[in-house]
Amino acid sequence: MINRVTLIVAGLLASSAVSAFPEGAEPGYTGGWEQPDCSACHFAGPPQSERSGIELAGLAQQLVPGKTYQLELIVLDPEQQVGGFQLAIRNAGTGASSGEFEPQSGQQQLEADGITYLSHSEPAEASADGEEQRTRWYIHWKAGADQAVEISVAAVAADADASPLGDNVYTLSRKITAD
Repeated sequence: MINRVTLIVAGLLASSAVSAFPEGAEPGYTGGWEQPDCSACHFAGPPQSERSGIELAGLAQQLVPGKTYQLELIVLDPEQQVGGFQLAIRNAGTGASSGEFEPQSGQQQLEADGITYLSHSEPAEASADGEEQRTRWYIHWKAGADQAVEISVAAVAADADASPLGDNVYTLSRKITAD
């Protein structure tokens, strides 16, 4: 009986490792618009510090339609070794995709149910930033004609053990209007 229980537990742990998504999750895990976030698969991370979290820099307070923005997505976490993300920018009223992504190295564009997502295509390595580890991505996005958008992003600070255990998840949602 003990061997059977051991095999079942080993099988569950092995199947969990497959769902860690180093190449990026399926679309629809931004945490916005009533979607789940990365904590659907990643969990039980180490304690977070005061500085832990997610930041999105590079957007003005008001959007200029047609302008290309270089956004900087940063995840700070005391224990992360690698990280990943998924982001969507949608019309704040209708929920339709807004603007166009220009995927950079290590990124991929995904689509599901008419929504465009940008995600990592391989984990990004974390680097030291004082007492925190920092993972960073540069996102190029050309604003559409929408008057108001909502940006939703979920990111994982992972321990690089190829399993979903021991990872922290951070989310951010921000609404921005056009000039």
